[in-house]
Amino acid sequence: MSYSTPRYPQSNGQTEAANKTVLSNLKKRLGSYKGGWNEELQPVIWAYRTTPRRASGETPFSLVYGMEAVVPAELNFPGLRRVKLLLEETLNTQMMHDALDTIDEQRDQALIQLQNYQQTTARYYNSRIKNRPLQVGDLVLRRVFENTKEEGTGKLGVNWE
Repeated sequence: MSYSTPRYPQSNGQTEAANKTVLSNLKKRLGSYKGGWNEELQPVIWAYRTTPRRASGETPFSLVYGMEAVVPAELNFPGLRRVKLLLEETLNTQMMHDALDTIDEQRDQALIQLQNYQQTTARYYNSRIKNRPLQVGDLVLRRVFENTKEEGTGKLGVNWE
């Protein structure tokens, strides 16, 4: 199944939300200097992809590649994690294979956490809604289409249905 924009319009909202976050972070990095956005775009996108999301608890990078990204500064000055792996190449290869074997489990855990987050958000939202039962004859706000206008109807017409 293809999830491109024309066939899967739900992704439009996700794309817009991601673009809004990237644009907001880019504006914060630039401040009043607007001309150097092309130099700051890559670090902003890197930060976006390597920051854990509240809903899933995982970074987008780790969900795609099955392991956490290495910070660019760690390439020049390796930390304890990289020093150990650089010394033992077979251990590094084995750990990468293990990480790839467990990526489906990691994605399933992220999906479970995402569903829990959505349920919690929905529960909070629904707790603030006031239930108002409607009776026949109550005035309701409804949309009236241009081609179906009848005399005596309008936004606040009587709901006889």
